[in-house]
Amino acid sequence: MTDSTFVCVLFGQESSNKWWNIEEKGFASESIAQKHGLDMMSSIGVLGFAVFESGEDSWRPCFNSSLLPKEHSMGHNGSTGEFFVRYPEKIVLIEA
Repeated sequence: MTDSTFVCVLFGQESSNKWWNIEEKGFASESIAQKHGLDMMSSIGVLGFAVFESGEDSWRPCFNSSLLPKEHSMGHNGSTGEFFVRYPEKIVLIEA
């Protein structure tokens, strides 16, 4: 990607099980965004982080520079322009 920047998305979960994300933009390289995520891991409530490369019309996750749970969902919300990380929704089968 040309003219890309890197984004670090910190994530955690409140006691009410509400998922939260904090998006930090404008890192010049993948390694700088990763270092920021690692530095923020000592903050209360931060469970991990994801690094994304972001271009004008595209984005890609940088899995090797992220600290993610085994089961997660991550992506980009096209309508808001925000990146997100969360646990995937669980499907519950209800028998009638």
